[in-house]
Amino acid sequence: MEDGNDMQSLWWRRSQLLAVLLIVGVLLSGLTLRISRHVSHLQHGGDAALRPWMNVAYIARTYDVPHDVLYRALGLDPSTQDRRPLAAIAREQLVL
Repeated sequence: MEDGNDMQSLWWRRSQLLAVLLIVGVLLSGLTLRISRHVSHLQHGGDAALRPWMNVAYIARTYDVPHDVLYRALGLDPSTQDRRPLAAIAREQLVL
C-alpha cells in the first residue's frame, strides 16, 4: 500500500516541479522579450527624433531643455513664448 502512495506522491511532486518550471520559463521569456525590445529601441535612437508638429514648450518639457536655450537656437526671442510648431517656424525662416 505504501508503494502506491509513494508513487502517487512522487508523481504529484514531479507535476508541481514541472508546473513551477513552466511558469518560471514563461516569466523569463517575457522578461527577455521586454529587455530585447528596450535595447533595440535604444540602439535605434530612442525618442531622439524631433517632429514638425512639436512646439518649443513641448520639446523643452519632453527633453528637459530650458525654453530660452531652444528659442535662441531657433533664432527666436525667448520672451515671446511662441507656441507655433517647428514646421511653421521653419517655413517662416525659409528652412522648409
